[in-house]
Amino acid sequence: MIPIQLSSPPVTKSQDRGININVSLDTVLFAIFVLWIIWKRAIQPSFAEQIGSLLIPVEEERKLNTLLAQIGVITNASRVILGAFHNGAVDSEGYHLQRFSSINSYIREGCTPMSVQIKNLSIIKLVNELDMMEKVPDWHEVRYRDDLPEACKAHMNNNNIACMYNRLVKIGNLPIGILSLQYVRDYDFELEDGTITRHSYEGLLEDLFTQVTAIMRRRIVHPSPIKKVSNRIMGLLKV
Repeated sequence: MIPIQLSSPPVTKSQDRGININVSLDTVLFAIFVLWIIWKRAIQPSFAEQIGSLLIPVEEERKLNTLLAQIGVITNASRVILGAFHNGAVDSEGYHLQRFSSINSYIREGCTPMSVQIKNLSIIKLVNELDMMEKVPDWHEVRYRDDLPEACKAHMNNNNIACMYNRLVKIGNLPIGILSLQYVRDYDFELEDGTITRHSYEGLLEDLFTQVTAIMRRRIVHPSPIKKVSNRIMGLLKV
């Protein structure tokens, strides 16, 4: 009887190719993981911001800018800045808005825009200001003085602000934004009586503010269908 010799079969080219394919798959999976991290941390926030701005109705945006310009003209303000709270979530306890950014502005002719723009400011840094605005029925006056909080003084110094009037934009008791009238230094804004609501344009100013509030309310409560889809895709709730 001829003895049978057992031996391992030679590795064929196709099998060798399979080993290379397995190694390449590991590399691809690692590359996908790295790209996902880059997308989540660097690309997605910027992409979402750009998409969000494109999905705001053009006519509504124009109307909002027109309202800010009208407010600036009748109050003789150097700047009118509208900011919104955003990046929040909704749960059983309601909205949780975590950050604040300026979204629209009017700049009086001859005046420069803010040197330091407000973007993604943590709401924690606005606690004192929000508390002060909650205590007044309409506009909260802030004139520069040494005993102001350091963050407020820095904001006014960086943007050459001598005085500003701030007012919360709300849905019920929920603040969704802030409208700020700014008066730069070395500019006679003729408001030495201490409040802008003592002037003859008080009724018109209130009407314009109501219209601004209505637009802000629609943005957060009744976004467009396209905006709803983009919010769900991006996992965001943006004003």
